[in-house]
Amino acid sequence: MRIGQKLISGFLVVVVLTAILGIVNIVSIKNIGTKTEIHHTQHLPIMAAITHLRIDLEEIVRATEEYDADWMTKEESSKEIKEKKEQVETHLEHLFAAPGLLTLEEVEGLKGSVNEFYDLSAELFLLHGKTRAERTPTMEEFDEKVEEIDEKLDVLLKKIDEASKASMDSIVSTVTSNRIINISVLAVVILAASGTAFAISRSVSNPITKLRNAAIEIGKGDLSKRAQVESKDEIGELATSFNQMTDEIQKRNEQLEATNEELRAANEELQATEEELRASNEELQAASDELREAQEQLIRSERLAAIGQLAGGVGHELRNPLGAIKNAVYYVRGKVTSSELAQKEPRVTEFLNIVDDEISASNKIINDLLGFSRVGKPAVSPTRIEKVIEAALSRTTIPENIELVKKLDAGSPDIEIDSDQIQQVLVNVITNAVQAMPEGGKLAIGARKGNEFVEMKITDTGCGIPEEAIDKIFDPLFTTKAKGIGLGLAVCRSIIERHQGIIEVESKVGKGTTFTIKLPLKAA
Repeated sequence: MRIGQKLISGFLVVVVLTAILGIVNIVSIKNIGTKTEIHHTQHLPIMAAITHLRIDLEEIVRATEEYDADWMTKEESSKEIKEKKEQVETHLEHLFAAPGLLTLEEVEGLKGSVNEFYDLSAELFLLHGKTRAERTPTMEEFDEKVEEIDEKLDVLLKKIDEASKASMDSIVSTVTSNRIINISVLAVVILAASGTAFAISRSVSNPITKLRNAAIEIGKGDLSKRAQVESKDEIGELATSFNQMTDEIQKRNEQLEATNEELRAANEELQATEEELRASNEELQAASDELREAQEQLIRSERLAAIGQLAGGVGHELRNPLGAIKNAVYYVRGKVTSSELAQKEPRVTEFLNIVDDEISASNKIINDLLGFSRVGKPAVSPTRIEKVIEAALSRTTIPENIELVKKLDAGSPDIEIDSDQIQQVLVNVITNAVQAMPEGGKLAIGARKGNEFVEMKITDTGCGIPEEAIDKIFDPLFTTKAKGIGLGLAVCRSIIERHQGIIEVESKVGKGTTFTIKLPLKAA
């Protein structure tokens, strides 16, 4: 088929599909118009008739009640009731004429209730002037009949409303279907036009495309690619010349690859020698690192031993004098409290309390020194970590402005630990966390079982630790506190390492600090 014939065929296909689209639109619009007319000519008038019927009945109730209350004369009330009855009858006739929307039983039931409503209204007219006791039963029956009519009208309104909604849903569905059909036919038109353009392009540009693709593949390095063009025109001659040129390039390339292969072999020998040298260098570096680590460990051990000896001596030398001072303060406070001096000079008692507090702080430092010098081999026994945490919390005072959150894994097994030493570690870490939150905050303590370790996390929302101090906080005699000698965390690390465990810290200034303690499930 020639290109002109292909263009005409494609044009005819587009015209036919467009005509189908127009016909579908006309039929759909007609269907939508019919359903809309039904909604406006049937549903809405019936809903209006029911609404006006309710209004007219309410007017009859109002006229009856106003006559009963002597707000209207009998003639005025009777006249208004008669007019409203005529309107009610008209509305009922409209309901009887509803085409299949309301059943005859529903309308007749409503009319019967309305007639009973008329009878009760007339009876109330006859009872006018009677006592309240004589009129009350009829008034109650009248009110009940009004409620009964309201309920029936609500049922009819609901039924008409549902039918109206169903009609509108049908209209919306028809519009949606019409839209889908329009889109589908439009898509077919687009596909038909695209197919025609593709056919023309294929018949005209296919040889050039093949030649172009072959050139791209050869440019990427595939010299085995050839342009498969069978036409006998200029494009065919161009493709033949192109293939001959590619054959020559491939031949030259094979010669270059042979030379390159020889160079590659020599380069691999050089690389093998370089790898051997690198491996030897890495072994030397590893040995150097091990030696440096051992040297640092030895220096640290010697330093800790020296600090331990010094701590033990200093602690014993200071504890006895401080004990004597504390007893003297206690004695003096007792004498002062029972004397007139306490009343004349109340600041004396205040200063004695300050001295007592400072002695207690000094005693804590001495205890840290003695504790550092006395850390020994753990006396392990099977212990549940939850009990150790609870015992540590019982020894620590948590201020009221700090929220304590515990998340302990109740199913964790017993582990081989020295409960007193681990408790000492927890008390130290928890105390540090509390001291980091003088304005209050949140203290979270968690414990869970891992594959090889039981992991504990103590997290606070305090001031945090500066980044430059993170690597030093476990070193002996390093502290960021105004009071303290920096042995607490050093003792903690020593205890955890003696348990073959790990203690780690993460902190961010202004956000808080998390200490992670991992103890092995089985003792080494």
